[in-house]
Amino acid sequence: MINRRDFLKCAGVATAAMSLSCVSLQTPPVSKNKPNIVFILADDLGCHDLSCCGSELYQTPNIDRLAMEGVYFSNAHAPFPTCAPSRMSIVTGKYPARLGCWSHGVLGGVDAGELALPTEEITYAERFREAGYRTAHIGKWHCGGEGHMPQDQGYDYVYGANDFCCIGSYYYPFSALERHPQAKLNLDDLTELQKGMHLTQILSEKAAEFIMENKDRPFILDYWDYAPHHPLEADSDKVEKYTKQIKPEGHQRNPGYAALVEHYDEAVGRVLKAIEDAGIADNTIVIFTSDNGGATYCSKDTGKYNHLPITSNYPLRDGKHSQYYGGTRVPMLVKWPGITKTGVVCDERIIGFDLYPTMLNMAGIQYDHSKDGTIDGCDITALLHNSQGKLEPRAFHWLRYPRIDRYHTDVLKSKGPCGSILKGDWKLIEFPATLYGQEQSFELYNVKDDISEAYDLADRMPQKVQGLKEEMYRWRKNVGAPVDSRDMYRKAIKHR
Repeated sequence: MINRRDFLKCAGVATAAMSLSCVSLQTPPVSKNKPNIVFILADDLGCHDLSCCGSELYQTPNIDRLAMEGVYFSNAHAPFPTCAPSRMSIVTGKYPARLGCWSHGVLGGVDAGELALPTEEITYAERFREAGYRTAHIGKWHCGGEGHMPQDQGYDYVYGANDFCCIGSYYYPFSALERHPQAKLNLDDLTELQKGMHLTQILSEKAAEFIMENKDRPFILDYWDYAPHHPLEADSDKVEKYTKQIKPEGHQRNPGYAALVEHYDEAVGRVLKAIEDAGIADNTIVIFTSDNGGATYCSKDTGKYNHLPITSNYPLRDGKHSQYYGGTRVPMLVKWPGITKTGVVCDERIIGFDLYPTMLNMAGIQYDHSKDGTIDGCDITALLHNSQGKLEPRAFHWLRYPRIDRYHTDVLKSKGPCGSILKGDWKLIEFPATLYGQEQSFELYNVKDDISEAYDLADRMPQKVQGLKEEMYRWRKNVGAPVDSRDMYRKAIKHR
């Protein structure tokens, strides 16, 4: 786990001495100006997949520079350990489960099919557009297909979005994978491109173009690249470079992924340069994070590197799909000119759906319960003013019931039906009783002392387990999620 000293050493910055007192923060009044916001969301980028966050292999100088210029949140989480529910949560400020989203199936269920964010949900793009902002989404969407695309959810300008989780290839014309024919990025807005162009270059150049064209008016831009999600396709010179740098004892050993991360970092660099070239750097907020933890499995979609784990989140346990820390911990960086100090670290625990109310406040947009509804996110602008402060204590919850066609007897326990609660120093994970014979079990970890979640304390602390279990179940009832998944699975199987 990267700590404050290690981060500052990696980023090459210094900071003022920390206050030893615990500060109870008051949210500052809303801003009176209209800053631009560029929200950069990576796909499957792990907590330690940046050189400034501890990677000894991946080279990310552009994102590192962003870290040096703003606040690094060392204890940030994704709302869900996979992409679609996490993204829906981020754009609405709500728990995925409150949206009826606890699997990659239909809303409110676990049957086959892809999710679609209901159009009646109010996204931050809709709120920004009401406030006079130009709204744009460039890149991956994965919050629904026809009728539920970004243009249906408040975005004025959309480029390169599709309704599937990934692409067939990073090189134009983005050919489909044989087992994922729907992954073909066959869109009308991607035309007149040269064969062999890398998608990270195409999307970042389009983002830079949008920034230049809208420099004289307030805008919010989602730059949500498909990278570094597999397939692991990168220029051969990059792959060769990392092949030579890999250490046998290293945790991150996949040169294909390392090269793709470098492609992605270069793309982010183009976007950051465009902000400077447009002369709007002093009035442009930049937010960077990932939709879930890094993928640690070996994938057939990674070609010649399919015998290697895509990445490693060490010392965090496991990765994408899992509710151990490797699946939910993500990097988060925020640069707010004139507000955030340079190169500081905030250790306060935050989560992706906090960005909804935070961005509204940054732009001076008043929270409106009649429009925004029940928002689970917490406005963290106070932490941007004072990175050493403390928010009011709160628990975080995750709930994942895999889609029925991915629900098999041989599924790994950590990738199957699972729920968890993180409160204070404690984390309780429930592996519910299943239809294929798995009995209900719990794991309990003190994440302050055991960041790797290696020492299960459930048998030794039954009262702690019971208390957290009761709170977990109350939360599920509150957001309208099933407490016991078995009836839901029976219904889905019956209708197949």
